[in-house]
Parts: sequence; structure tokens; C-alpha cells
Amino acid sequence: MKEVLRRREVGQGLRESARDTGLDRNSLRRYVQAAADGPADEEAVREAVQQVQERSLADTSEPRKRLEADGEL
Repeated sequence: MKEVLRRREVGQGLRESARDTGLDRNSLRRYVQAAADGPADEEAVREAVQQVQERSLADTSEPRKRLEADGEL
């Protein structure tokens, strides 16, 4: 993750970083946004990773709730 943030600091775009590292661009975007306030030092990387990994899950959709209630899932 530190490498991705370092690449971002030098101006490399998310698409190119994703291609070079083999990581998902949307995941990279979440990490970059979480660490947007400062340099890519060890503490910033640790906080960004923790923030992204602890995000809450999306609410269950109505169709899924109905399927679960009917015992189809």
C-alpha cells in the first residue's frame, strides 16, 4: 500500500498504478482517499489501511431481504 501512495505523491494516476501493481483500481481509490491528508509515512499508511478495512458494509437490499425471509438463500 505504501508503494501505491508513493506513486500517487509523484503524480502517477490510479489506472497506471493499478496496471503496474495488479491491484483493483477502486480499492486503490479508497486507500488514496483515506490517506489524502498527508505524506505516505508508516503511520499514514497504517491509518489508511485501517480506515478502509473497517468501513461498514452496505445495507441489505429489499430483494435480498425477501429471499432470505423465504429461505431461498
